[in-house]
Amino acid sequence: MAVIGLARSFGLAGKNSMPDSKKLDPTKHPDLAKLERFASLLDDRFHIPGTKIRFGLDNVIGLIPGVGDAASALTHSYLFWSAFQLRVRKRILGKMLFNALVDLIGGAVPVAGDIFDVYWKSNRRNATLIRRELQTQARLRRGRGPAA
Repeated sequence: MAVIGLARSFGLAGKNSMPDSKKLDPTKHPDLAKLERFASLLDDRFHIPGTKIRFGLDNVIGLIPGVGDAASALTHSYLFWSAFQLRVRKRILGKMLFNALVDLIGGAVPVAGDIFDVYWKSNRRNATLIRRELQTQARLRRGRGPAA
């Protein structure tokens, strides 16, 4: 429930938080911006001074054995649900699932998994997949075809 509370604090959860994707302008869509902020909070909100290493709450919570993996699974579930609500194609959902599974399997290895999680950034990858898919859908609706 903590993840849902966190999502609500960012304005991400609610009954009608995802509008009809036919009206979606991906560059200006507020829910997409919220998803990207959520992914940033989880994957790269903080940095280690004097380095280019960025990390997020997912990495900090991941240090707690068992709890981190469960919390990570919940955050992935939220991103999948959001993508489904935005009518993202199954192919993209499959890529998102792959990113999540790599994160969960790689992160399960003690110590090395925590280091791996800092660099993999599956939530950021999935938010980027959602953005690109919505941009592609908008382009196809406008009749310009897929991006080259």
